Amino acid sequence: MKAKAAEMALKGNVPYYGAIKAGMKRAAAGQQASSGSRKKKRVRLTDISRGTGKAILRDGVAVNRAIKKLYDYEETGLSPHEIFILIERERNLTKRLEKMMDWEE
Repeated sequence: MKAKAAEMALKGNVPYYGAIKAGMKRAAAGQQASSGSRKKKRVRLTDISRGTGKAILRDGVAVNRAIKKLYDYEETGLSPHEIFILIERERNLTKRLEKMMDWEE
């Protein structure tokens, strides 16, 4: 009963309380959905052949899927080495940022 009385008091004193409450419900639902979802796992498209040591497509990987991924890489205009450097830079900056955030606490 106390919660209902608080609701009535807020409704009478806070302008647009109904809209605020509806937004809070949506925000809470969005947080629950995102917190339960997992990060997509990267799936490699290739393996190394045991006999020849060459790169081959994994079982179940369609050629069209591999071609699309290769096309996306080529469209970046970067070499594999440059992409590796960018990935390392991102990791280092993330570590540095986490360290700075720890200093604030």
